Amino acid sequence: MTVERELGEITAHLKNLNAKMDAQGEKIDRMDTRLRAVETKSAISGAVAGGVVGVGLALVKDYMTRGGS
Repeated sequence: MTVERELGEITAHLKNLNAKMDAQGEKIDRMDTRLRAVETKSAISGAVAGGVVGVGLALVKDYMTRGGS
């Protein structure tokens, strides 16, 4: 096998690896975008739930301190 042929094969392998790395990077970017949307919705849901629980506990505490009437 000649040196030129070996270099050609190495170059082809490197091009193939670069293409695979680019495809992997695009896949990670898509996953990151979807995950960011899910995390945002989760944060909003958690904040709303925390607010509801806080108001509920305040109402229960107020009810109990007034003697339950």
